[in-house]
Amino acid sequence: MTPSMKLLTGLLIQVIARALSEVLPPQNIHVDKWLVTWTPATEDDVRYTVQYNSFDEEKLIDVPGCVNIALNSCNIASAQAEDEQGCLRLHVRAERRGVKSTAVEACSRHGDDCSPEVNLIARPGFLTVMLRSNHSLAKEHGGHAVHRVYYGKEGEPLEDYEDDEASVSLHGLEEGVRYCMKVQYMVFGNPDRTAQLH
Repeated sequence: MTPSMKLLTGLLIQVIARALSEVLPPQNIHVDKWLVTWTPATEDDVRYTVQYNSFDEEKLIDVPGCVNIALNSCNIASAQAEDEQGCLRLHVRAERRGVKSTAVEACSRHGDDCSPEVNLIARPGFLTVMLRSNHSLAKEHGGHAVHRVYYGKEGEPLEDYEDDEASVSLHGLEEGVRYCMKVQYMVFGNPDRTAQLH
């Protein structure tokens, strides 16, 4: 075997090994009340685990009954009961043949006490993020509870943001470009509870 054939064979083995070791993370993860759903993988033998943490903790904990399942949805009522406020950050990770994907955070389609209710109005060059000002945190904390709207072009970090008690209008956006949003409650200047939109 020539040196170039050895090199090509070595590279081919590395590419195959990398492809076998990678697991695509779950996509389109949404939570609605007690149900978390996601788009299933196209590969065979993929299992999923739903995990949670409080908004002030980093460690992820498996949701009982949602560990290593083949389904693309799971009821997380048991985990919600664990948190005093009932507000949790939910994540889903995929696993295939012992290899795990990164855990992807779920986002809420509908607002509730845990995440802001968000509607979008788009026009050429600007976007209005419609938010409710009479949510439960506003009733409890008054003007100390606001929305923080992060935004950016799809695929880029969401670093720019605007704070407001109600709706936010973003001007000067590029036409024909897809933008992503993350809306977060802020209470006394601290982040709390999140909804994401793409």
